Formats: sequence, structure tokens, C-alpha cells
Amino acid sequence: MAGLAIAALADLDRDFYAARRHPDVVRAIGIDVSQPALDYAVAVALLNEGHCLDLEHTEPTERLRCSLDGTVLITITGGTSFLTARTLTRLFTAIGRPVPVAAFVWVTALAPAPTRRGGGS
Repeated sequence: MAGLAIAALADLDRDFYAARRHPDVVRAIGIDVSQPALDYAVAVALLNEGHCLDLEHTEPTERLRCSLDGTVLITITGGTSFLTARTLTRLFTAIGRPVPVAAFVWVTALAPAPTRRGGGS
């Protein structure tokens, strides 16, 4: 797929995910600092809508607050090292209550396993 234009890749992804989508799929909104990532996810129907915000440094917009109405679960995919209580507090406040958070963290490198030293079993 190297060299494939983004629009062509989006068409393939849209078809791929549509063929596997559960009929009772839940509504999903995305919050990210990358507008192109959000646009792509919306274009291939992985998200119903996207919000380009950095909740570590800014308050939720009114549009996001309206979108969060009825939220029952927050999922975090990707990195989490940049998230602090500020982000979750802003989300919980906008939702109106704490909700469960499921984090699926990407690990790009693992430390080497410790070596066993000394004798014995």
C-alpha cells in the first residue's frame, strides 16, 4: 500500500471497517490535538465526530460539551504520558459526573528483561 493516495486508502479503510461493523455500534467521538487524524477517522467512519483540542491546556468547547451528553465510557488509545488529572477533570466536569475510563496504551519500546545473576535455580 506504499504510495497509495490518502483518499484511496480512506476508501479501502472505509470499506474494510464497514464490512466488520457491528449493527449495534455505539456512537463514538474523538478528541485529539491532530486535526488530520480526526478528519481521517471521521472520513472512514471510525468516529461520528472529532474535536481538535488539547484538554491539558484548554477548556472543552460548547460543541464538545454538547457531544459529551450521555457519555458512559471514556477510552484512551495511544499515548498517555502527556495526560494528567487536568484532562480527566475537564472531561468529567463537562459530562457532569465521573465515568469509567478504559486505557489502551501503545508501547513502542520495552526495557530489556533483567538478567538473572548468580547460581541457583
